[in-house]
Amino acid sequence: MKIGMMTWGSDGDIRPMCALAAGLADAGHKVTLAITSIDGKNYSEYAKTLGFKIIHIDSGLPNPGSEEFKSISRILEKTVNTPIQEWYMLNKAFIPIIDEMFRISQELAAESDLLINYFLCSTLSVAAEIENKKWITVYPAPCYIHSSYIPPGTFPDLGRFLNPIVWVVSEYLTDILLLKSINKIRMERSLKKTRNVIRNGWLSPHFNIIASSPAFCDRPRDWSDKIQFSGFFNLPDKTEKWKKPSDLVKFLSSGEPPVYMTFGSLNSINFDKNIKLLSDAITMTGKRAIIQSSLKQASYLPDSKNIYMIDTVPHHKIFPDCSAVVHHGGQGTVQSSLFCGLPAVIVAHGFDQVYFARSLQKKGAGYKPLTKKYATPSKIAAGINAITQNPSYKKSAEQIGHEMRAENGVKKAVAMIERFFT
Repeated sequence: MKIGMMTWGSDGDIRPMCALAAGLADAGHKVTLAITSIDGKNYSEYAKTLGFKIIHIDSGLPNPGSEEFKSISRILEKTVNTPIQEWYMLNKAFIPIIDEMFRISQELAAESDLLINYFLCSTLSVAAEIENKKWITVYPAPCYIHSSYIPPGTFPDLGRFLNPIVWVVSEYLTDILLLKSINKIRMERSLKKTRNVIRNGWLSPHFNIIASSPAFCDRPRDWSDKIQFSGFFNLPDKTEKWKKPSDLVKFLSSGEPPVYMTFGSLNSINFDKNIKLLSDAITMTGKRAIIQSSLKQASYLPDSKNIYMIDTVPHHKIFPDCSAVVHHGGQGTVQSSLFCGLPAVIVAHGFDQVYFARSLQKKGAGYKPLTKKYATPSKIAAGINAITQNPSYKKSAEQIGHEMRAENGVKKAVAMIERFFT
């Protein structure tokens, strides 16, 4: 079967789709994955190693470190933990390239038997409709699909009877941002206007996959059978060839397991401020830490024998050496840390990160959710002390990790796709 796929976003949005593309290719399917990396990362080596074809679509964002990028970062920082941050990002890196995304979507739809789109990539579902092809939508978290039992994105959980009102607000705001561009494409192709992006543009009428683990994400009772959990889409070990540098090996062997600290792709919003926030927090605890950031872009680097600074690193190759994780709550980091049985302090910036923070707290594997806007070194330090001193956090995380390692989310997703569409 020829399968066309599309994704948009940061590393945490793209890596899982690469993992699914690899699983489908291993099953004998011919896969083409179109990606837009807002980090400007090139995934050609992934495609070459894992056996699928890749198409890169330029996000149009300036390079990190440029004055224009710093200006964007300042706005993102001011709007952290609000829907405005999400809308601003989409307005900067999604709306301007929607025509190019649709052009690629048409090519994929014309040559493919089945289409798989990351939920934001509604251009692919429009192209599928034109070509009369079935499509699957992949979601990173349950909080993007309407339910009375969970609120959307960063919105507060008001309970089963009031959450539907919150969803109406979220849908209205999403339509304000995206509906005009999507309907312009639809009308130019003689298709009827859609009235709701979240329900009609993102959600597939055929099948939808949640690429999160049911070990820590509960399934809402009001979903249809066309929405199913697969488990985490984990990349094969062969994808990234990375070895620990000698000074890191020395650091790891010179004391107790460190706390790993990262804000992932969101580090770029303010490298120095984020490094100082994390380094001050770990210093308050007296513990050791590995802090991940872009060392080329940062000018502030803490001078401490208890802190090891590192650039990008595959999580699965460093997390087993750590005691806990402080992170932003991105889907890749939260699931990688749980996969390795590590409890976490989540400092959520926005998007689905608040949902993941709540889920970890509910399952006993994470400290109470913190938000980036109000995070302080003392609050993060309190979280670190809690999850490292109370063994119940570690026990809960290890139990979730045990269940996740038995899931094989990619294999399950491939089986569901083949069962429904072949």
